Amino acid sequence: MNETRQERDQVDNSIQTTMVMAELEQPRETFMRVRGAYDQLGERVSPGTPGSLPPLPVGEKADRLGLARWLNSAFR
Repeated sequence: MNETRQERDQVDNSIQTTMVMAELEQPRETFMRVRGAYDQLGERVSPGTPGSLPPLPVGEKADRLGLARWLNSAFR
């Protein structure tokens, strides 16, 4: 029985963990920075793809997961 516990602990300790983030219910306002200065707010921006690239697919949420799916869709 002790061997089984040791084997289980060994397997448990070999599993890698990944941090997972959750989106805020109400996204905070985001701004461009004037000349990159962290304390000088410029134009307000919203989630999406750069204007020079194709937009997110219709129905895709403009969040991290939607952006990841959009990026990976180019490689299918």
